Amino acid sequence: MLILSFAVNLLVLVPLLWTFAANPAGLDPVFGPVTDARRILVCLYATLALASVTGLVLLGLGAQDAARTLGLVLFSVQIAYKLMTVPAVGLASPVVLTNLAVVGVHAVTLYTLLARSG
Repeated sequence: MLILSFAVNLLVLVPLLWTFAANPAGLDPVFGPVTDARRILVCLYATLALASVTGLVLLGLGAQDAARTLGLVLFSVQIAYKLMTVPAVGLASPVVLTNLAVVGVHAVTLYTLLARSG
């Protein structure tokens, strides 16, 4: 599950970051116009992607404990902020719906990580 959660982050974030870099106007209805706030969001997304790459590299190097620790922190933070988007934005947003799907994956991963440590 740990690999799956890191991979899901990258499967969602890499194309999204690529799209942000191309800056199509089609993003404006979902993410708003290009503003400092949107640039900060892109920085957050890039950080999550880099952390996920780091987790996969750690696993590839055999550093399971370090990857597990990274996953515990990263996925917990992601679950918290993604769930906060529901009351903040509402369920009509495709971003919020995607967030909830990712929350489901990360919640299962956290459960499996915590169940193994107990």
